[in-house]
Amino acid sequence: MSEVVFDTGALVRLQREGGTLRNLIETAREEEVSLVVSAATLTEFLGGSPRRQRGAADWIASHFETAAVTEAVARRGATLMRLARDASRSASPGPIDALAATEGERRGAHVVVSGDRADFDALAAASGRFRVIDLDALL
Repeated sequence: MSEVVFDTGALVRLQREGGTLRNLIETAREEEVSLVVSAATLTEFLGGSPRRQRGAADWIASHFETAAVTEAVARRGATLMRLARDASRSASPGPIDALAATEGERRGAHVVVSGDRADFDALAAASGRFRVIDLDALL
């Protein structure tokens, strides 16, 4: 695993567990693993951070590579979102999750989640080109 893409829920959890985040960043550096977020995920994470935690959110963001959302990425995300919704009665992934999944697919990376597992499993099934792992599996 040389790259991992994070969803918003995983970033929020890391924000709450500062020591865990430091350990994850250190391990990623040692193992030469790139930590990646979609620009849309970053927007959701930074925009939703409580006022008292904004400094920590900015610090967290500085340790992740941010992947751009181009038209091609947006279109692929929309396709994955539709395919996942059509194939599953219980999953209803939204656009931010679909863009994180698309980045995972594009890189052949694992997508790290904390919550939303059913949505990401449906996106992974629709794609077939990335794996979903829970944040706990990295810690």
